[in-house]
Amino acid sequence: MTRVKIAVTCGAILLLSSSIIYLARRGATPPIRDENGDEIAGSIASLEKVNLGGMDQRLLIRGNDSSNPILLWLHGGPGASQMPVARYFNGDLEQAFVVVHWDQRGAGKSNPVTSTSRR
Repeated sequence: MTRVKIAVTCGAILLLSSSIIYLARRGATPPIRDENGDEIAGSIASLEKVNLGGMDQRLLIRGNDSSNPILLWLHGGPGASQMPVARYFNGDLEQAFVVVHWDQRGAGKSNPVTSTSRR
């Protein structure tokens, strides 16, 4: 590879990584919208902080209808979180369930080292 191709590839990887980190650390999730861009009545889209076992942990809660059954999504961990890509890969589940992604203790937004609430 030439130096230009290497530089372009590295730049693309850096931009993609930065975007994912920014979106993962925002501390919010956008509302669920219909095909016209209007927020769906009765939907739920929330990022919650809960204290479990004396430690703050995060739950991402999303669903087109808040009366649908709950689907609790536990990531593979330890340390890694799937919350940043949840909407992309699991968006279809939000139509039939209220999907709750739990960043377990020490992972993702529940990691006290990387948590935005600790800054």
